[in-house]
Amino acid sequence: MATDTRSTHKDLPVPDPANDVNEDIARIGEAIEAIGTLIHVVEQNVAGKAASGHEHVIGDIQGLQAALDALNTAVSGLSTPALNDLGDVDVSSASNGMVLLYLAGVWQAAKIAAGNVTYGGTGNVEGQLDAIGVSLSSLSGSIVSLTNTLGQKANSADLGSLATKNQVGTGDLIVSEVMAALGLGYETRISGGKAQFKDGSDWKDIDGEALAKANANEAAIAALPGQYFADGQGYSSPSLANGVWYENTTGKPIFVSVRALGGDLTADLQISSDGSTAHTSFANTVISGSNSWISALVGPGEYYRTTNVNLWREYS
Repeated sequence: MATDTRSTHKDLPVPDPANDVNEDIARIGEAIEAIGTLIHVVEQNVAGKAASGHEHVIGDIQGLQAALDALNTAVSGLSTPALNDLGDVDVSSASNGMVLLYLAGVWQAAKIAAGNVTYGGTGNVEGQLDAIGVSLSSLSGSIVSLTNTLGQKANSADLGSLATKNQVGTGDLIVSEVMAALGLGYETRISGGKAQFKDGSDWKDIDGEALAKANANEAAIAALPGQYFADGQGYSSPSLANGVWYENTTGKPIFVSVRALGGDLTADLQISSDGSTAHTSFANTVISGSNSWISALVGPGEYYRTTNVNLWREYS
């Protein structure tokens, strides 16, 4: 008896090595017949399907144009809804400057209040402002306490008679001068019962005269850079012309050196305060076949000009 081996799909007969040839021939015929039947069924099903690429116009498809017309009419009839038409929105009282806030389960038109703004997810701005107010109030109390500690007991009418006093704890300290020292950027301290400010490396008792002198010294020091050479200056070789006054606009002194080249002529370097009349002149006679250099300092705002010079150098 033949071994009836079957295919995984469609349960078709499959030849088996254990069968004789005459046994499998009949089974193979059965399988071919079944395969032919399956192919026929597939062909019939495919023939009933539409092509993958449609080439129909809208009019060739029954009912399509009518459906499209109805859809267009429906869309044209739609109106643009207003924000207030939404179910959970009430903006009937909206005015300029308002925003949408979600309050009591409804989006409402409202102005932002400090109590409605959260801060860090743990509180609102209103609470933070209250805390800042408390801190400022505490700081104000500390300032008042410090003022009392310094011993400010004089009013504006008393300051004249207390101008030379500086005793902490006796009510004679001129607090206005202490505040002036702080305002001018001086470091201050209380030492030996007296208020002092640091002038350079020295500590001095605070009084109007000492502060005035210290400020005058600082002003004088601040003005010094315009009177001396400074960082950023260097040599250059400008292209200048003889007989023309050139102004030093650098705000610092400049060093000018000029060269005369030729024979039997007089080279000159002149300095002027107004660009018109020379107050200083440096002249030099040049012998034929030689050259001569003339140099001078030109202060800030001064002018200089040359005669018979063919090379200019500046340290400016």
